[in-house]
Amino acid sequence: MKIVIVGEYSAFSKNLSIGIRKLGHECLVFSWGDVFKKIEPDESTYLVNVGKYHLFGKPIKGSNLLKQAVSGVKLHNYIKKRFQKEKADVVLVMNMAFLKETNNVFVPKFTNSMLLSMCKDPEKIYMSSCGNDYIVNKYLPMFRRPNEYLMFKKGSGLDKQKKKFDSHIEVTKNIIPIAYDYALAYNYSKKDYKYTVLPTIPLPFDVCSVESTNIIRDKIVIMHGVSRPYEKGSYIIISALERIKEEFSDKVEVRIVKNLPLKDYLKVIQESNIIVDQCYGGTCGMNSIESLSMGKVVLSGNIKGYNRVFTDMECPVVDIEPNSEQIYQAIKKLVQEPDLIKEISIKSHDYAEAVHDCQIVAQKYIDLFSV
Repeated sequence: MKIVIVGEYSAFSKNLSIGIRKLGHECLVFSWGDVFKKIEPDESTYLVNVGKYHLFGKPIKGSNLLKQAVSGVKLHNYIKKRFQKEKADVVLVMNMAFLKETNNVFVPKFTNSMLLSMCKDPEKIYMSSCGNDYIVNKYLPMFRRPNEYLMFKKGSGLDKQKKKFDSHIEVTKNIIPIAYDYALAYNYSKKDYKYTVLPTIPLPFDVCSVESTNIIRDKIVIMHGVSRPYEKGSYIIISALERIKEEFSDKVEVRIVKNLPLKDYLKVIQESNIIVDQCYGGTCGMNSIESLSMGKVVLSGNIKGYNRVFTDMECPVVDIEPNSEQIYQAIKKLVQEPDLIKEISIKSHDYAEAVHDCQIVAQKYIDLFSV
């Protein structure tokens, strides 16, 4: 089977493509690098470079507009040449953020006609529900833990988002949610659209590519990565971490890291014992899954029942809410009971291996694509 993935979020596409290729299928990923994460492309990746040109090692102001125009032309020509003779069996779009309504060749994104030109069968074009889009943002007020910042920011632009959604949903009508809360949003709104909500498939990670260790040395190392701070509730989390740092200065080391490339970010996770990811969501994102794979104790959204859609195994993620006191108490318990860290660490790796291993996840996609 020949599969094309359009878009990249936190190495979701990269890990899925690894799993697909492990199963003996072909996979091509169109990646924009995911901003500062600088996800390194492999042999299956076409990198859409939309950064800035550099002169003597320094970025040239405003040159990203020129680079986008050049990348748009290159992307258009590449698709025309690559899929002229043989089209893909499946096209999976990560999010409508990677699509465009205009046919302007200088915009390095995909149109409906470009998607159709790549795929043998228009019924085999899918869209992953894995990030904010019109349907998810419209449903935000009804989430168990609605993010007030997102509700304000995204809510103010809902009309614009709806216009984009309406223009693409007829082509990307096969929706594959990556978590229970995304499925909730799409199922709630399907009365208004002619799309199909397919089975929820978990996020993938190449679990065997990382070492699973959680050794407490001189101090317990607690890490929080700041990216999209308002969306993840970083200020709430950092408030709790500051209390922990002050109260247990002899026992803990707190690391707050910002805007690291993925390779460096994973290294910091590996050196840590406890990872505090985000406090608004009901389920885990890629940061949590990467950390689980390494056998770390993860604090993130884990609303009871939300992860039962994947397995009967108990998800070992320590559930936290957008409440500084609750987060503080959850971390404090772990600091005071280090044996609990060891116990949860084993469950973390076992859960990631059983549920999120990229080959297991890829097989679920292949089974769905084969219907």
